[in-house]
Amino acid sequence: MESKKIQQLFTYLEEVIVWRINNPSQDFNTESPGFSTSDHEGFPLGDYISEKELARHEVVILLMALMPKLDPALLRRIYLEVPNSVLFDLCSTNDSGRLFLPTVEALQFILGGSCIAGRLQALHYFDDSNILLKENILKVSNQNENAVHNKIDVTQEAFNRILFGIELLPKMSNDFPAEQLNTRRSWSDLILPQSTLNELQSI
Repeated sequence: MESKKIQQLFTYLEEVIVWRINNPSQDFNTESPGFSTSDHEGFPLGDYISEKELARHEVVILLMALMPKLDPALLRRIYLEVPNSVLFDLCSTNDSGRLFLPTVEALQFILGGSCIAGRLQALHYFDDSNILLKENILKVSNQNENAVHNKIDVTQEAFNRILFGIELLPKMSNDFPAEQLNTRRSWSDLILPQSTLNELQSI
């Protein structure tokens, strides 16, 4: 049942992409296929979208970032129908060159179309105020000097949380030089200066 609901979200994403290919100059916010969060509740991904009250453009960004993990052939299917769309020039490809991967530039086209103002507005969706970046859901690769060519993806921790509803603690690594310690002791057993204890309690 849950996989059906997830597939409905990707069907919506496909509708949006096909709409944009056929309507490059129309405004995304007023003309693109509508999205109702209440139609997609009752499973972790839909509940996340609803709980965070994601706007339509944020839903599209999130689904595009999830696409390589959940529906990697989606863009390929669209490409076989409309191979001459500019969208596919803006995507990255996998190592075999057979699958298209989402980039910031591809999302600029989907959200902004051929309108310069719309494409500039879409770039603002990737600044630090974006909830998907603030909550470490979305990651943008730093492979290219030109930021719009960078691939977008979902962090593994976020993937587990919004798809399965589970929190996995990060593993110790160079990026995360710490590990969880378990003890039967409580905070009251900790002997520290009062000022340090106050600082810990304020965190």
